[in-house]
Amino acid sequence: MQKRKFVMERDFGVVLASWVQVELAQLVQKETQHYSGEIDSKTIYDIFTTHFVTDHEPSSLESYHIKRSNNRYKIETTLQENNPNVTISGSGEGAISAVVDACKNTLVLKLM
Repeated sequence: MQKRKFVMERDFGVVLASWVQVELAQLVQKETQHYSGEIDSKTIYDIFTTHFVTDHEPSSLESYHIKRSNNRYKIETTLQENNPNVTISGSGEGAISAVVDACKNTLVLKLM
């Protein structure tokens, strides 16, 4: 059985959590009623970014430093985010888990 893909995943590669799908569907329904008909996937994407994306500027990695001690990794990373640099740090059992920990601890985002 083939998995059903929603417009955001099919057209833009964005997989949404179920609660976001529900909220987005309500917003799309209102927009559809406003225009008395169907709307295209670009309009759905625009609705999504308007209501769910708060950071429209990309971040970039400026520098990082990783230390390993007793099978734990510690990372300190400097990101350029909307002009000022932001330094984040975290730890984990590997380098990637240390980065994820740093993001969870410092940035306003939810990693699954």
